[in-house]
Amino acid sequence: ENQKTKMALNFLLFAITLMIPIILAIIGRTDLDFYKKIDEGHVGVYYQGGAILPGIVHPGYHSVVPLITNLVQIPVGMQTMKVENVPCGTNGGVVLHFQNVEVVFRLNPAYVWETIKAYSVDFADIWIRNPVHHEVNQICSALSLHEVFISRFSELDEMLHEKLNVIHQQHLRGVEIVTVRFSKPVIPEKINEGFIEVAQQSSRLKTVVEQEANVLRSAEKEKSLAIMEALKLRDLSEMSSNASLVKVKQQASIQTMSVAIAIASIREQADATFYGKMKEAEANEYRLTPQFLDLQRHMHLMKNTEVYWGERIPESIVLDSVDHSVLRKVSQR
Repeated sequence: ENQKTKMALNFLLFAITLMIPIILAIIGRTDLDFYKKIDEGHVGVYYQGGAILPGIVHPGYHSVVPLITNLVQIPVGMQTMKVENVPCGTNGGVVLHFQNVEVVFRLNPAYVWETIKAYSVDFADIWIRNPVHHEVNQICSALSLHEVFISRFSELDEMLHEKLNVIHQQHLRGVEIVTVRFSKPVIPEKINEGFIEVAQQSSRLKTVVEQEANVLRSAEKEKSLAIMEALKLRDLSEMSSNASLVKVKQQASIQTMSVAIAIASIREQADATFYGKMKEAEANEYRLTPQFLDLQRHMHLMKNTEVYWGERIPESIVLDSVDHSVLRKVSQR
């Protein structure tokens, strides 16, 4: 029992010894907060005695124990890190400087605790600011001064973006590089004067090329107009020829129809005459009977017969083409 009492007294003394500085510090300080606020677009992580506690907290008010626990805000929205005065050594030995290289990034909330535990709250300096200097030098060392300053300047953003993504995929999975922006590099004065002269010459050359292009476009336009006019005249000529051909065909068709009508009329007249003759022949077959023909011969014979009366009758008669049988019949009668 004495031992238990002794242990309880020791624990009480230890607790009093521990609490006295805390109470004195709380009484003596007025800037201690028992609640801290996490803003929207941030998350919070707790530290206790310098060690990060598991888990994260979301926007809002959260309690803390002064001098024991601390709550730190970690941004998880879009952030822009501006790296200033970044050197760039080209493959020709000329050293340029980028006044600003801006990197826009975002930390995934699911990887906040892992990232802060591994690299502290200064993870952006470790894996963005410091690698920018190295990677920009790596990019510039493979390019010439002209490429960095003019011809491939627009590609530098994408080059650095790809290199930072490779690094973060290996070491910092929770950070997403959104975009990278380079300012125009600063080059030595003498070289800058040469570039200005080259730019002026390039501008003049561009003006000449544009003038030549305008002349060429004008010539092409005139050529196109001439071709269109020739095609138009050809089409009109073809249309006129086709119209004349159609007219000639129509006239020929009309003449053919007229000839056909005339032939048909002549044929109809011939057919009518032939039909009339045929009908007349058929009628003659019924009308010209032997009796009728005999009568007609007798009538004609009587018309051609001369009768003489008186004392002197001709003793002879000359017959020309007279049927003797008919003459005999007449004499008998």
